[in-house]
Amino acid sequence: MYAACQVSIAPLRAQPSDKSEMVSQLLFGETVEITGVKDQWQQIVCAWDGFSGWVDQKQLKQLTPSEYEAYQEHSALNLSLVEGLMAADHFIPLTLGAALPGYDGLRCQLGDQSFQFSGPVITPNQAPQTGDWVIKIARRYLHAPYLWGGRSPSVSMLPA
Repeated sequence: MYAACQVSIAPLRAQPSDKSEMVSQLLFGETVEITGVKDQWQQIVCAWDGFSGWVDQKQLKQLTPSEYEAYQEHSALNLSLVEGLMAADHFIPLTLGAALPGYDGLRCQLGDQSFQFSGPVITPNQAPQTGDWVIKIARRYLHAPYLWGGRSPSVSMLPA
């Protein structure tokens, strides 16, 4: 089974409990393989970095195998510290590094929902493989508050 993160930031827990240590985070649009289920928790492996842990199922959107493969091949990454993703009836704040599945230059798609996005993006295969590029991205995290397992430049965007 496959899924994608459907919220701005989802905590990835060591155990299937809200009280468990957060070991990492999933960002919007990141795809995962579901490897286990316990109550409302799903054990996952993140396709981006191979990190595994437990996520509350409410924070994931189930994907078909063909959607999962398409999102792996055709996604862009948000380059803004925070940028808005607009749906027909709601707004999702995206952080640096959030994935935009099926992005076509104006819209992305997550399952049956379409979103409009107008911020700066890059596709993973377009990223320059230079030290200057790494430094440029790393500087966006300067002065970000530290959070164990955090992948976002903003602690204030953590889900409650």
